[in-house]
Amino acid sequence: MGIAELLEQDFGTIPELIREHARVQPDALALIDERQQLDYRGLDALLDRVGVALERDGVKQGEVVAICASA
Repeated sequence: MGIAELLEQDFGTIPELIREHARVQPDALALIDERQQLDYRGLDALLDRVGVALERDGVKQGEVVAICASA
């Protein structure tokens, strides 16, 4: 499914959009601040690592979590 199709859905998730951007344009900048830049490939990989860590710590799919982090 492409980005346009995801945006046309009534409901989608941010991770789905990020994963699609990573597939289509992995080197495009996703996040920029005064210290660093992160492309969509790196952002997708970071989200995967966070998801794996949450699963390891017992969070089940569909549960709501709040993440507060600093770089």
